[in-house]
Amino acid sequence: MENMDILSGVSLEYNVYFEMAAIPLNMIMLGYLLIAYRNRRTNTNKAFTILCIGIFLATILNVVTAFTTSMHEEAPSWFRLLMNDFDGFMSCLCAMGFVYYIATYIKSLKSRILIYRILIAELVIYVGILLLNLGTNVVVYYAENGAVVHGPLFDLMAFGFPMFSMMLGAVILVLHRNSFRLMQINALFGALISVFLIMAFQMLFMPKVLISYFAVTIGEIIMFLALESPDYARLVETKRRLEVMQTANLEDESTKRRNEQRKLVQEMTIDIRNGEWREQLDGAGNDSVQLETSSAKERKLKVTKGEGVIMVVDDNEAVIDQARRALRGYFEVIGIGSGEEALDQLHSYRPELVLLDTFMPGMDGEEVLRRMKKSKHLHDVPVVMLDNESDPTIELNVFKQGAEDYICKPFAPAVLLHRIRRIVNFHRLEKSLQEEVLRQTKRTGRLSREIMEALSNTVEAKDLYTSGHSRRVAELAAELARRAGKTDTELRDIFAIGLLHDIGKVGISEDIINKDGKLSEEEYREMQRHTVIGYEILKIISTMPGLARGARWHHERYDGTGYPDGLYQDSIPEEARILAVADTYDAMTTARTYSSIRPLEEVRQEFLRCRGSQFDPYYADLMVQIIDERMESMGKSAR
Repeated sequence: MENMDILSGVSLEYNVYFEMAAIPLNMIMLGYLLIAYRNRRTNTNKAFTILCIGIFLATILNVVTAFTTSMHEEAPSWFRLLMNDFDGFMSCLCAMGFVYYIATYIKSLKSRILIYRILIAELVIYVGILLLNLGTNVVVYYAENGAVVHGPLFDLMAFGFPMFSMMLGAVILVLHRNSFRLMQINALFGALISVFLIMAFQMLFMPKVLISYFAVTIGEIIMFLALESPDYARLVETKRRLEVMQTANLEDESTKRRNEQRKLVQEMTIDIRNGEWREQLDGAGNDSVQLETSSAKERKLKVTKGEGVIMVVDDNEAVIDQARRALRGYFEVIGIGSGEEALDQLHSYRPELVLLDTFMPGMDGEEVLRRMKKSKHLHDVPVVMLDNESDPTIELNVFKQGAEDYICKPFAPAVLLHRIRRIVNFHRLEKSLQEEVLRQTKRTGRLSREIMEALSNTVEAKDLYTSGHSRRVAELAAELARRAGKTDTELRDIFAIGLLHDIGKVGISEDIINKDGKLSEEEYREMQRHTVIGYEILKIISTMPGLARGARWHHERYDGTGYPDGLYQDSIPEEARILAVADTYDAMTTARTYSSIRPLEEVRQEFLRCRGSQFDPYYADLMVQIIDERMESMGKSAR
């Protein structure tokens, strides 16, 4: 192809018309993205915007490099070589940015980390070859007459690495197709195929025509029109919310069963609030304690200040009206239009829950939440955040700051009512439990065994599959403590700690506790919260601090990889180390929905394998002794 005079005095060796045409296309699309998402972005939107910025800058650099390369002796060879290296480096980064963008769709954190490691390895190799070129000219160099010369690795650097990234993106799409909708897969494959074909055509038939970034821009436009335009994003989100609303209106048999269990727990909550414990435990031995219950509809509860009051803070009056209609008959709704006014009114109303909009003029919802959690008088008021669309970054942030839940607008009235009633009922139960525990503690100086069993039974009323678990753990923990030479008082304490170690499950949804099969990552993180919830319930019992310690830290591991605080070896309280052994033994030797009973020999090997990693070696060895005795006893019985 003949050289072309683009600028006066500069004869170009490359046709740059296609690349120059791509620059205004990139400017228009990038400007629109920055304006459309100036206030809100999901991680995927951010990744696409970063990709667009990279392509825009790389296209400009590619055109500038074409001019620089064509200047021959008018520009130093080292400068032209440097520009070529930067040009190739940006090409590699853009291709990697595409893979990073795809990775943001993937639900599995482990898979995303693996993809990021592959990208880092690719980048290191690319930079290494560029550095190698400085002494060997294996990629590109300039002849004595100033003409550019392509080395043996030029095609690998210019085309190979970008195409590798595109193929990696295709493999990710195939392997993780369950993370994508069909339209997403079609759009992303369409972009990949378009770019791949155009770049292959250039490499084979038009080496002097710069068309790579024009091809990339075509693929970028395909993704934008199909996936990343704000209108499309809103359409997808609206469709998702409609599906949620439809699902919320369907009540199958399992939902009815869980509603019945929830009603039972709510009635027990009312009993606790009214102090209606049985004075005489008729017929109740050491194994159980019953609460006198009756229909909640027949009770006339004395409403204290703030009880039954929900404060809705939103600058949109329509949202407040919708919440008021959804909660009518269950709660009194106070509507507030700004964050500043909400903070002023919170001390007066002292609501049971605050429904708080994330984005408002002036003081936004996140700032209100932060101030509430720092306040001595408001930190325990539960807060549910409202948002116009789901943003994982903001959702995670507000949960870290202490929010109880995160709901997207427009919300389904039935779903809103269900979530708020669940949170309010739990906080009522938690408060009632603390008040009852405090009352009993002041009166007797210690918790009676019957009351602790009642609290333990509160958990098992929610859990269909682990009946008797807390008692078995308590008995085994006491046996381990006895073998360790503990006193009678210490044995009684460790038994009580075992009874209440799972009390925090009263704050976990029945849907998660009774789920058939393995929990998802999100559900597992929610289940882990039962340790902290239990600690918050029991920490008020100063006469027996081991109760709170056992509830919080019985899932810590001896090697420091447990939760919730990652404690290590002896920094884990001794009662929690004992409970960890007893709790695991019971989990392995009782039937669950997600696991079957394991043979004692297999359980024994598990304790030997995990001594010093999961378990305190001393108590793991005591557990092995108990297992050996049980196996020997079973053997004698068989004979």
